[in-house]
Amino acid sequence: METLRGTSGSDFEGYAQVLRGHAPAGCGCIFFGSSHKKDKFVMLKGPYCFVFQSESSSSPQYAISLCNLTMEYKDAVAVLQTNLGDIDYELRFQDPKQAESFCEKARALAASGQAEEVRVRLGHEHLLHPTKSIMFAKNIAEEKLDDQPSAPLSNTYVLANIVVAPM
Repeated sequence: METLRGTSGSDFEGYAQVLRGHAPAGCGCIFFGSSHKKDKFVMLKGPYCFVFQSESSSSPQYAISLCNLTMEYKDAVAVLQTNLGDIDYELRFQDPKQAESFCEKARALAASGQAEEVRVRLGHEHLLHPTKSIMFAKNIAEEKLDDQPSAPLSNTYVLANIVVAPM
């Protein structure tokens, strides 16, 4: 983790329950996992959110790309949504100020990551001068993006795919 922080540190660090998709408060159903999930250690570095088992973990469990996501918070819950409004992740912090801080930092990092993607697409990557720690974080994130938990099935998806026997 110290290597990932680099010399300039991370943009945000804290503990939160990290839930894939939207889970109603207190939901203990199999689609969303137990409501008593342990808090994970989350770190923002560059346009990525790294999720660790704990602060003493040597490597992240997975990474979330913040590009093309929007961030909102209400009370102590930060919500990461796709541009279409689908909830990709919920992060439940102990303190509402942490959720607010997480969203503010994540928005700024997502915007800079999107701008970087546009520069690369336009062939202006020679104008980019990321630090070594950001480049290292990007390499780790690219390896860990595929390790994300799978998204839960939504009610709409389940109901739309029920096979009904003809009468």
